Formats: sequence, structure tokens, C-alpha cells
Amino acid sequence: ERGTGVLDVFAVDSNGHIGPPRKNSSSGPGPFGFTFAGPDLLIVSELDDAAASSYRIAPDGTLTVVSGSVSTSEQGACWVVTNSVTGPRFAYVSNAVSGTISGYTINADGTLSLLTPDGHTAITPDAHAALDSAVSSDGQFLYILTAGFNELSDRAVFCNKMTISAFKIGTDGSLDSLPGFGTADNDPGVPVGLAPGSEGIVAV
Repeated sequence: ERGTGVLDVFAVDSNGHIGPPRKNSSSGPGPFGFTFAGPDLLIVSELDDAAASSYRIAPDGTLTVVSGSVSTSEQGACWVVTNSVTGPRFAYVSNAVSGTISGYTINADGTLSLLTPDGHTAITPDAHAALDSAVSSDGQFLYILTAGFNELSDRAVFCNKMTISAFKIGTDGSLDSLPGFGTADNDPGVPVGLAPGSEGIVAV
């Protein structure tokens, strides 16, 4: 719950029925994106303080903070993904305001540490707003839904064409930029990019 700083954990029985929530306080304000790193480690991005936290999940739904609010050193921490579902080593936070991606090492004890001190593991083309993100099932590629800028505004907005930024994930967690979708217009008469206001992305 972004506005109240609460993380709700719901028990699910063998028939798929959802029970009442176990409410947990977020480590930092504005919990936003979330992903699992293995069976019991939850990683949550925090929009309001531009950070990420990790938690251990108990069988009763109680969350215990492992790493509390590790700053991205950027602005607008949006979505978060890991490089693997079963044995993740790295997590990546999309910074919507800064137009950057902050990478974290997921240590063996579940703590998080920045891959680069300044939080700039990668920068989106033209530093446009980095939003929703997804990693390919083989853990080799990261894709970021990227919003354009309004020429009359100094902040990222959703009124311009949007793109998909692509990155190759290195064995050390580094990100190398690859050609994305809609990042170049070879024919000025033919629009490129995604429609303004596009949201959500998945990779297989």
C-alpha cells in the first residue's frame, strides 16, 4: 500500500482461496515495485525515498527486514526485477525520474548492495524515464518500458511516444545497452515507438 507504507501478505490455501491479509510495515515510505528472489526473499522498491529493501517471509506472512532502504542514489525508484527466478544474483530498479537503472547484488544472506556507488548501472537512451521492467527467462536480457519527455517540462511525462530499452546482463551484473524498439526513426514520415500511456511489460 504505497500511501500507507504497508505490505499485505495473503495466505493462499490448496484450493487457491485467499485468506485475510497479514499487514507489515514497509521499511521505507512509498513501497511500489516488488519481486521474489528465491522462495522466501522479497525485494521491494520504495518510490518516495528512492531505495530498495529486502525481507524474509515467515510461514505466517510476517516480513522481517534483511536490508532496509538501500538507496539507489537516484530519483523515482519504480519497478524492480531480478536476473533469475530460482537463483538470482542481481536485482535491478528502474528510476523513473532519473532515467537510470540501479543494480544491486543479492548477497547470500539476502542483503542488498549497489553494484555501482552512484547507482548508475545503466542509463536509458536520452535519459528518458525508466518505468516497468522485465528479464528474459534465461536471465540474459533486461527490458525497460521507457517514457518520453515533454519539451515544455523538465520531468518525465507520458504524453510523448514511449520505447522499450534493451540491455545485456553481464556475469558481473553489468548492463550493456542493445538496440531497443522505437529508439530511432529512420523515416521521419513514419511514427515509431509505443503509444503514450503504455504500461506493463513481460519477457519470456
